[in-house]
Amino acid sequence: MKSSKLIILAFLTITHITIKSQSYNNIDIDNQIKQAKNYTSEDPTRAQQIAKKAISNSKVANTPKSLTEAYLTYAESNINFNLFDDAKIYIDSAVTISTNKNLNEQKIHCLILSSKLNYKKGDKKLYLSNISEAISLAKKTKLLDEEVYIEILIGDFL
Repeated sequence: MKSSKLIILAFLTITHITIKSQSYNNIDIDNQIKQAKNYTSEDPTRAQQIAKKAISNSKVANTPKSLTEAYLTYAESNINFNLFDDAKIYIDSAVTISTNKNLNEQKIHCLILSSKLNYKKGDKKLYLSNISEAISLAKKTKLLDEEVYIEILIGDFL
């Protein structure tokens, strides 16, 4: 009887430590992404260094949402370097993950960044197509914050 209680106690302790460790990793990854986003305009090289760590950690922790956001952050720093082909590769990876995992908010972020990329490349038609698709998805999924954010971006770009 005592040994079964000890086994159960050991199992619960290990489970608690594992859950606590995983949640800490997710918080750490989210902080890395936020930090990288802060550098995308002012210091894109630093943003890329931090985003690479977030990409690696997101893969290890198996967090598709964080991985998508890390890819987008890395892509945005590429846009700021005018490395449009490299940016598209990371945006496409983020689109694939967000579509496969039904992460609508991240899919909207992908469309927004795609629109920014196309705007910077001078393709106004594709810019409008991406931004329209983003607004449509935000309305369809009732993500009001994203919808408002897109409207503000449209005002900034036009």
